[in-house]
This record gives sequence, structure tokens and C-alpha cells, in this order.
Amino acid sequence: MSSKLKVLAIYREEKYSNRAVDYDKAIMDEVLKYLMFILGNEIAVTIIKPEDIGNKLLDFNYDLAFSMAQNDNILSYLDLLEERGTVVLNNSKSIRNCFRSKLSKLLSDPIFSYPRYISLNVEQQVYEAFNSIHGFWVKRSDFHSLCDDDVVHINNIEELNPILLNFKSRGVNEVIVQESIDGDLYKFYGVKDQYFDCNFVGKTNHDRYTNISSDPNSSFDRNILESIANKAAHTIDLDFYGGDFIITPLNEICIIDFNDWPSFRTCRSKVAPI
Repeated sequence: MSSKLKVLAIYREEKYSNRAVDYDKAIMDEVLKYLMFILGNEIAVTIIKPEDIGNKLLDFNYDLAFSMAQNDNILSYLDLLEERGTVVLNNSKSIRNCFRSKLSKLLSDPIFSYPRYISLNVEQQVYEAFNSIHGFWVKRSDFHSLCDDDVVHINNIEELNPILLNFKSRGVNEVIVQESIDGDLYKFYGVKDQYFDCNFVGKTNHDRYTNISSDPNSSFDRNILESIANKAAHTIDLDFYGGDFIITPLNEICIIDFNDWPSFRTCRSKVAPI
């Protein structure tokens, strides 16, 4: 009689799920629900909330691990799991690749049309940068966003220095200052080379949580977009991914964000079986 498939599932830390704690938890639960339905008594699942781990000694006897965590201690643990033969999705390297500074470098290939940016230490005084008609986004350079102040729009570079002081006061040492792109915003979700979906959000706005209503029928080739997204997933080494792209008035496809294990909130039931 064969032994059970030992599966580890690690939720995302709540502090890394800005505005999406329940949605992030839901996709992991849906994946596990499907696995347990298919395999029944042939699977043994261990579920961990990162906040509950503390300094406990963790088991290394797993065949498969699903992890949404971003804490460095847990990523180091995933490194050890992989070294011992566990299949980890998404693996620790790919998660680290999604930290914004590294992500920006990986997406610098022209095929992704990633907006221009510069990296800055918050101690710097900045008086000029590249020209940007629609202003700039200032973003912490490590994690995507722990709070609303981690991604801020400014109209011109003269507004930057007070923003840098705010980041510094919160213990953020480095940011990226990125060109703001005008156009129609879409969110996309994917499983590398297996599934892809995108949804219209609205015309871009200076408040990243609100969007201006506009025509949802932007003219772009969905197949080209899917190909670009999958190329990015391979570049970053992600299995489960999501992000945002903008279709400019000139119909250029610009990827502006890419992240590991999104909530898949509009297609959760389709993705879970994959």
C-alpha cells in the first residue's frame, strides 16, 4: 500500500495581504479542497498560518508545498524543503523575484514595456528625473504593498522629497520612482503555460483603488498578451501569477505589475483544479 501524499500549505502573512486577506486565503483553500476531493484518503494536508509559526521546528517530510508566504524565514525554510526534494509552488526564488526592486530589473526587457523607473535611497534629495507627462508612482522597493502609503502618485518630481521622508519614517530604505502610464487598466491571472484570464478595470487614475469608467473594449491581441505574460512568468520563475497591464492610447501593452499567488478572485474555481 502506497504512502499518502504529504502536502504543506502556507497562507500569506496578513500584513502582506493589504486589502485582500480573505481573498488570498480563499484561493489556497480552494486548491486544497480540490486536491482532497480528488485524492481522498491518499493525501495528508498540513495548513500553516505564518503568524503561528514562531520559532517552532518545522517538519521537512513533505512531497508537495504550496506557499503564499513572503517572510524571509519562511522562504529560507522553503529553500531547505526544495533541497530535500519537496516540490514547492511558488518556489522561494520566484517569490523573491517578485520583490519590487528585483522584479523591475527582470521586467526591463523591452518586450514587457515596463514603465521607466529609477531606484532611490530615501536619504537622497532628488530634484530632477526623466520626463513623465502623467506624473510618477513612488513605490517601496521590497514588498509590493503593506499599506496604502507604500504606493503613492505624485504629479511632478518637486513633490517627491516629502514622500521620501514618509517612507523613511516607516522604516523603508529604498523606493522606485516610476513613470505613470495613461490608458485602460486590466488585471490578469495565470498558471504558467496552462491558464490565462484578464479583466477590464477602467481608465487609469491617480488613486490606485479607483478607476475612471471607460470603454472595456480596448483593441489589443489577447494571444500576444498571454504570450508576454507567460514569458514574464518564465523570466520570474513563477507557476501561479497575476498582475496588471495597461493598454495605452497607441494600443501598446505595458505590464506594470507582476506578483506571486494572487487571489484569482474572478476565476478561483477555474484555477483551483489546474
